[in-house]
Amino acid sequence: MGSSSRAIENTLQHLVDDIQEDIHDYIIAFRNPWDVPSRNYENRNFSWQIKSSRAEEKFQMFFKSNNADIVYLSELKEFQSFLLGKDHIKYQDLAQFTINCALKLLQQNLHLDVKGNLSEDCEFIILKIRASEENLQVEADLCDYVLQLRPDVIDNLDFQKISPYAPYEKRDEIFDRIYKHYDENGNECENGSLFKHIDRIRLVNSMITGIIELSDLQKNSILEDHFPSSSTKILNDLKSNWATLRKWNQKQDLEKLKNYFGEKLTMYFAWLEMYVWWLIWPAVIGTIFGIINAINGKDFTTDSSMSLSEALTLLFSLFVSIASTLMDQLWVRKQNLLAWQWGLTDFQENEEQMPDFKGAYTKDPVTGKRKKVDLNQVQHHGKVWIGYSVMMFFVSLVVVCIVGLFFYRSTLKDKQGWGLRFLGYANAIQIKIMNFIYRKVAKKLTDWENYETRSQYMDALTIKLFSFQFVNSYISLMYIAFIKGRWEGCADGDCMYELSVQLGAIYFINLFLNLIELGLPYLKGKWKMYKHKKNSDGALVSKEDHELTLSSYETPLDDYMEMVIGYGYVVLFSVAFSFTPLIVLCLSALELRVDAWKLCHLTKRPFPAQDNSIGVWMTIIQIMAVVGAATNTGIVIFTSNVFDLSSNEDKWVLFIIIEHALFILKFLISMYIPDVPEIARKGKIWSERIVNEKLYGKLSDTDLERSSRNLNFRAISDGQYIDAQKIIEGI
Repeated sequence: MGSSSRAIENTLQHLVDDIQEDIHDYIIAFRNPWDVPSRNYENRNFSWQIKSSRAEEKFQMFFKSNNADIVYLSELKEFQSFLLGKDHIKYQDLAQFTINCALKLLQQNLHLDVKGNLSEDCEFIILKIRASEENLQVEADLCDYVLQLRPDVIDNLDFQKISPYAPYEKRDEIFDRIYKHYDENGNECENGSLFKHIDRIRLVNSMITGIIELSDLQKNSILEDHFPSSSTKILNDLKSNWATLRKWNQKQDLEKLKNYFGEKLTMYFAWLEMYVWWLIWPAVIGTIFGIINAINGKDFTTDSSMSLSEALTLLFSLFVSIASTLMDQLWVRKQNLLAWQWGLTDFQENEEQMPDFKGAYTKDPVTGKRKKVDLNQVQHHGKVWIGYSVMMFFVSLVVVCIVGLFFYRSTLKDKQGWGLRFLGYANAIQIKIMNFIYRKVAKKLTDWENYETRSQYMDALTIKLFSFQFVNSYISLMYIAFIKGRWEGCADGDCMYELSVQLGAIYFINLFLNLIELGLPYLKGKWKMYKHKKNSDGALVSKEDHELTLSSYETPLDDYMEMVIGYGYVVLFSVAFSFTPLIVLCLSALELRVDAWKLCHLTKRPFPAQDNSIGVWMTIIQIMAVVGAATNTGIVIFTSNVFDLSSNEDKWVLFIIIEHALFILKFLISMYIPDVPEIARKGKIWSERIVNEKLYGKLSDTDLERSSRNLNFRAISDGQYIDAQKIIEGI
């Protein structure tokens, strides 16, 4: 078949998928341990031998079933019979027994609808899984899954426009009618399912992970991947209306993103959108100031009068310091508003233990369940300290690199034009290289530190990475701004000019390197798809086969990191190069659509995780804003010497006065703007009242509660009463 005919066939297949889509809830792809002689296929994944005792231990580790599970015990007994008398077996045999047991548990214990087929190259067994409405209701009740109630027309007040959320309880048909119902497209309807597709995905995942250790299977090379089933119709809509540069100026439909990608990922895009809009004001003001300085020439005088450049520098530094606090506080309000609208105000994630977590199995006194417990916490804390010591070692390497770059620049004949730019370019490349190396080291260290849950692991990794990248990204700028002028002097005595050149060079090189980074995942995805099509002998590739070739999207850690480092350049150093906010604005607006494009084109659909905040990044952003106030003040007073002070003591006194004044102002702004909007505060109280009435019959009106349930106080047995006079008389 020619390439043009194959392209037409693929196009027709996509059209069929759009018109008639067989939507499942979840996809599990096992590596195929069975030989397929009809295909040019070599079973290379399971060729090694394993001890029989170790194989039995692994088999039991893969499943969470207990001794009362008949299906599991039957499979275990059959596997033990197979191992009898054998010292070693093929790993292929373990994989076959494991997959068969998993299939039986999925179908006979969980009663899931499972459809299976081989991938086109016969390398994977692909299971398409769907749960019935009845079984979803059972699981929702067991895990207290939160659903939205049907709206009631009461007073139609603002805080009543979001229907309350409540844990689902399976009682009777009449009781189920108090919850919203949805059609297959996720739209509200009178008669439909209680669950949207995203709810089905979470519940099916909860059912599967409650009985099978998917992470352990993946770690032991039996499972290739597991991921939520995508919806071609919704995905195509997102590609057309969200993941495209043509829509760069349009607001995101957060509700649509939340219903497809989940609240955690949507929080990132909501924050990024607000960040982009916030950047407009610093970009406009900074660009105006930059143009004025370019026309008039930067004039940092040494006489007693303040020049125009000095006045603009002072005003811009004050503006950025205050604007950063407004950004933080307004986002906290937005975050709390979204959490209320999504029913996640009191959300607390119930996390499973990580498969790599090392500990002794024991009964948890809190939950009563058997779980791994790290009995040696002293060793864990020691590993954490070693991890941070390694980070400090890498920080010292960065310092050595920067010192080396400045020393090399001092040997150049041209210390101003090309010499200044060379330092910026070399520093930008050094930043990228050191970030890449340290990322690998930080991940290994965090793995070694042995964290129990995913959130603990990600917080530890985030702090390590950001702490290092903070120093790596800003140390050369800090040196030029606050140290270089005193130790070695600046070109023509103008450290502000050197600082602006260094910042501009770093950003332009970063822009070039980021474009290369963005192109690599695209080319990698194309290559994987080409190899997959080649191995399938030109056959039509199914939707699941195609998704299996895509990369997995775990967390927006790298995306947050890149944006927050850019935010740091704005709030810490933009006073030195007032065009920085404009550059960051353009890059951030581009990043929003590029991240959207990556999610829709290059990665599998991520698991729709829930969250009510951006987590540890909020703390990092707030710290950056505080540090920014100090740096901007320091650049104005020490680097540019706007106030033309000759005495270091006078400079330090003025620095402390302005810096403390900014901190007090930032504190007052944060106190004046409440963290929780009034509509969300009232809505939460009202929601709790409605939930108590609808689910538990607990009326908020005490008179109605008293009369409906006959809750009246009874008279004392002898019917005798006393008054104050009798008490006084001692009767």
